[in-house]
Amino acid sequence: MTKKDSNEQELLIRELGVFELRGLARDYGVPSPTTKKREELINLILEKLKDENGRKVIERKRRGRPYKKLSSIGEIVSQMTGEPGSEEKIKKSITFQQVLAFAQEPVIFEIKDDKKYIYEGIIRKNGEYYLFFVDNKWIYLVDNDYIEKLKTGDKILVEAKQMKNEDQYIVSKILKINDINASEYQIKDIEKGEEVLSNKTIPFGETFITEGRRNAFLSKEDLYENEDFKNLSKQCKMKEISLMALSLNTSYENQIYFKGCDFENFTSPYGSNNDINFNNVINAINYTQRQIDMGKKCILFIYDLQELLRALDRCFEKDLHHEHAEQTIIIIQKLMSLGKTYSSGESCTLLIGYNEKDTNDDFIANEILRICKKI
Repeated sequence: MTKKDSNEQELLIRELGVFELRGLARDYGVPSPTTKKREELINLILEKLKDENGRKVIERKRRGRPYKKLSSIGEIVSQMTGEPGSEEKIKKSITFQQVLAFAQEPVIFEIKDDKKYIYEGIIRKNGEYYLFFVDNKWIYLVDNDYIEKLKTGDKILVEAKQMKNEDQYIVSKILKINDINASEYQIKDIEKGEEVLSNKTIPFGETFITEGRRNAFLSKEDLYENEDFKNLSKQCKMKEISLMALSLNTSYENQIYFKGCDFENFTSPYGSNNDINFNNVINAINYTQRQIDMGKKCILFIYDLQELLRALDRCFEKDLHHEHAEQTIIIIQKLMSLGKTYSSGESCTLLIGYNEKDTNDDFIANEILRICKKI
């Protein structure tokens, strides 16, 4: 390999997001990539690439289920080695379902001991089993008496045992599904009918939110500095509206403020890692969609739009010519699509907070605020 090829290879690797780097590191046999920082991953991958025979040796050592990749690591490797057609494959469109599977870890189903732990989370489907992410751990549900009652987006409380990989657990017992004892829980889905426009409103601060729409409000002070969200949570409880909040890397003051509010919490404190932030977003989407499918009215409160975009961009490869990663845009589009009302009565209302400086971002101005009702 020439020095020029080597430099181009390094540039390609440095453009990858943290999840892509982990997938590539895992494919090259780098041990425990989730515990390593970005720069360390890059250096370890580059070291592996110097060994011409390393790849064949590594592949024989790999264990567990295949890693779910957003962009095939094989295609990234092909691009690095200059095989024709690889660049076109990498640039092909991706879907939200691919994004869902993207950050999941390979798993080896070997139990460490019989000690039992209690975890609660929002489940999603991955092939033949369910799983959820909580406290930097993956909890897997492979087989259970109540597994047929589950759907993506359900909130479950489980008893689990730790596996050989210390950040992975396997469910031994489902205790609750959507806050109901698992033995008593029955699947509730409704026929939603057609999408309709609604003129119903809900008070928020000095204004009103329009039900089943994407509502955007200009945030002039931090959330904890007024009672608007707290009062909204009281209104929702009174009217039996499910309230969810999605806010990433929020201030310490906001985290204290949230303790006095009643809502489904998909917020993360300042300084949270990419895994937590990414999975908070996915969980918020899945949970909200499940609430709609169960016939509930709900509000998804998205605070600090710009930080949401920044946090997602840190997870993915971003083209230097675009403001945001393609995967970030797909996730935001999915979030925007949740805002709607159905003829049968259920609805999802989005309430999105943005800062005055956020309008300098073309994507926010032209793709998000353009389809929102400003309140």
